[in-house]
Amino acid sequence: MSRTIRDAAGREVGVGDTVGGTTSTPQCTITGRVTEISYGRVRVAVATVSTPGRAAPRVGSQLWIPALRVFLVHAASPQVQAVVARLGQVTSLRWSGQCEDLAAAAEFAGRDLIAAADGGDGWTLFLRGHKARHSPDVVPPGWFILRPPMKGRHRACDPTAFVTSYAPIAIAHTA
Repeated sequence: MSRTIRDAAGREVGVGDTVGGTTSTPQCTITGRVTEISYGRVRVAVATVSTPGRAAPRVGSQLWIPALRVFLVHAASPQVQAVVARLGQVTSLRWSGQCEDLAAAAEFAGRDLIAAADGGDGWTLFLRGHKARHSPDVVPPGWFILRPPMKGRHRACDPTAFVTSYAPIAIAHTA
């Protein structure tokens, strides 16, 4: 099992994930892939730097950043996350659109996943629709699959609607 750590919002970050973060001296924002995780900090291979300068980290270099200054940009594998909605706790999975993640999506959606189609930008999933509608819910790459708190069918959710409607449940940091 590979080591993981929690970012500033309480989401799990693992090796291979793309993260952003702020450096202390000089203070600038960087993004890059996590190459190593230690106690309370992550090692990031720098891909972009917000304010390049003489003392700023160079693109391609690696540096350590405290976990409380890191935020997850894109996970290397699908992540299941609990979020709070008006009706109760909803569990979500962000669909990556990659073929190797089909098994994780099928396990998450269960019998509600009825088909998957390979498109130009990745795989699109089709979820069983509600009884009143005869068309399935379409989950393109980057969209979320929501599992309701009660016995109900999984449904697709646009990332914009997800950000405005749901708040992730943050986990308290322990030192």
